[in-house]
Amino acid sequence: MAVIASERADFWGFNPMNYLLSYCNSNGLNPANYYAEVLQDGSTGLQYINIHPNADGGAGAVDTIEGSPKVVDLAAPSDTEVAVEVLVNS
Repeated sequence: MAVIASERADFWGFNPMNYLLSYCNSNGLNPANYYAEVLQDGSTGLQYINIHPNADGGAGAVDTIEGSPKVVDLAAPSDTEVAVEVLVNS
């Protein structure tokens, strides 16, 4: 799962589409080729928006619904999502 950009959700008013459109516009990318995923850090409670190419699973994934962000358990380092989150946020 490729994360091309990540930012704290509160910086964008908890609106992943605002972040996606801003990122794509500033980098000359077509927003139709990307989706924003909202994740919540299981230890701090902070929510993050990650931008992925559609080839990674698309906007239909359960964890892209902003009202119910997927919780990332940083205590489970074998989880590939945790490894991606740690890499992006460090």
